[in-house]
Amino acid sequence: MTYGKLLVSILSSETSTIERVYRKDRADWWENQDCSRNLKDLAIYAPSINPTIGPVERNWSVHGFIQNKSRNRLANPKVEMLVYLFTNLRIRDQIASEDPQYFDEDEVEENEADELEDD
Repeated sequence: MTYGKLLVSILSSETSTIERVYRKDRADWWENQDCSRNLKDLAIYAPSINPTIGPVERNWSVHGFIQNKSRNRLANPKVEMLVYLFTNLRIRDQIASEDPQYFDEDEVEENEADELEDD
């Protein structure tokens, strides 16, 4: 057997072993580990969460708004502070502008009247 064939056979056997290890069901692997139950539950649950980039995109959008061509000399702590303030002020303004009443009073009264008539 030549050195090349020996190397190929070793590598192919290692590859198949690696594939078997990676293909093993992750949940089964975590169930067999001797670690805390919370860690097992988290490790089994975490891969099922769909990643979303929405919050990250919003964060970078705010950073782009704060640190643009005209304000490119801002230091990182200053940018972080401005992003924090900008985001929290927007949240505060949204909360303040919302109507604190979640139900239309007329609609509630009509529904109550209909319920009384049905009885």
